[in-house]
Parts: sequence; structure tokens; C-alpha cells
Amino acid sequence: MGINSGHLGYMSAADITEAPAIIDDILAGRYRIEHRSVIEVHAPDAMLPHNQYALNEVAVLKKDTASMIRVEAHIDSWPAAAYRADGLIVSTPTGSTGYNLSVGGPIVAPSARIWTIAPVAPHSLNMRPLAVCDDSIIEILAESRADTYLLSIDGKSVSMPSGSTLRLSKAPHCVNIVLRPSSNFIDTLREKLLWGIDGI
Repeated sequence: MGINSGHLGYMSAADITEAPAIIDDILAGRYRIEHRSVIEVHAPDAMLPHNQYALNEVAVLKKDTASMIRVEAHIDSWPAAAYRADGLIVSTPTGSTGYNLSVGGPIVAPSARIWTIAPVAPHSLNMRPLAVCDDSIIEILAESRADTYLLSIDGKSVSMPSGSTLRLSKAPHCVNIVLRPSSNFIDTLREKLLWGIDGI
């Protein structure tokens, strides 16, 4: 259960000033649980410390150069697209209101069983965000004029060699988010992101 002590606190169930009331609710069983999917990241061609997991997003980004990178994506072994862009983001529904949203990707309800694939500053008007089933296997080949590109997993970054492949799949586990009974997706959008509010 997230408790917001900062600015936005999009995933937080309540503000820190409500902590005593939240503890009472939990002890009394007044809460519900949402199951959030997680992306598992494999790197067959390069060394990662271990298999990595993302609750929000996996991003492949250019590094140390003004040049774009080329990111080739396959979905369930089928060629999808070759993006020339500053990068590519694969987002879970949980992460759809973060980096994905900032590059024009869709807002996705937490219960939806999809991932979004969104390019970062693509050098083409016909490259648009794409939604795929979260059971899909997404393979990404990234090539850069530099020797490396940046792999970001929930904001934690590591350098990867140009030409290496990533394999993204649904993790065998999920993350359980504890929410108050009154909490719902649409109200959170309106409160935190002013979604659908007239007069803005």
C-alpha cells in the first residue's frame, strides 16, 4: 500500500496524514487488493546482474549521442516495426500514466491485460503507440552509432552493447497493490491528473 509523502503520489492509497486511519482500516479488514502484471527482462546477448522485473516500464534509449537509435521489435516472433527514434518504451497498465503517457501513449486501466509499446520522439509520423496482449513475447534489437545504448527498468539504468537483444515476457508473479474500498481508477485519474475536468 502506497502512502504519499511527496508531490503527486499517483499510486498511493492515501496521504501520509491519513496513516492512522489506514492502519485502522487494514486491521479491520477494510481494504481490497489489485493484482498488477510485471514485465520480466532477459538479455540473451549481454550480461545483466540477474533477471530484471518492471512494474512500470522497460525503456530502450539513446545514450551519449545526438543521433537516433534503431529499435527493431518482434512480437511473438513476428516482425512488428523498426523504429528510428530516441527510444522505445514497453509499459504495463500500472506504468501507463508515467513515462508512457509523457510520450503520447494511452492511459490503461490497471485490470486490462495489455502492454503498450510507445516510441520516444520517432522520426516518422506513422509510428504510433501500440497495445498488445500481456502474454506476448516482445523481442527488441537496439542498434546505435555509439557502442552502447541505455536500458532503463523502472528508472534503474544500465548500459547495453549496441546490437544486443532483449526479451520481454510476463513474469510468473504479480505485485499485489492494497487499496482502500472507496478507491477507483477513474477517481484517481481525476484527482491526480485532472483527467476529464472541464475548464482546464
